[in-house]
Amino acid sequence: SYLLKEIDVKTLLYWRVNDDATPIEDGIKMDKEIKDSKLIIKENSGHFAYLENAPDFIEKTLKFLA
Repeated sequence: SYLLKEIDVKTLLYWRVNDDATPIEDGIKMDKEIKDSKLIIKENSGHFAYLENAPDFIEKTLKFLA
């Protein structure tokens, strides 16, 4: 986690609020430490929220990168 502050590219974090593999607290910490990041939190998804919500993930990613 000490390297998070060194990330200098736009970073999109797409997280599940109740992820059973990687807690939301990790996403919140990453969002605070990575300077140009955005955290999107999904309510009703599993650990692989980006796959389970592919259309939403693609839409949000394209907006983020625009």
